[in-house]
Amino acid sequence: MIVECPICDATITVKNPQEGDVVVCQECDTEFELVQFDDEWDLLEVGEEDWEEDDDL
Repeated sequence: MIVECPICDATITVKNPQEGDVVVCQECDTEFELVQFDDEWDLLEVGEEDWEEDDDL
């Protein structure tokens, strides 16, 4: 499977994708978690949710 990095638009190749897998963009070194919405794969930046929680402290 091939997906596009939402940060730098580089191509990321994922073999045997499983929901929850973490992949790294080789161009910008950003980590993403694979998520599936309605039969389409998407990338969620790892730590994105944690930053929102830290703002409450």
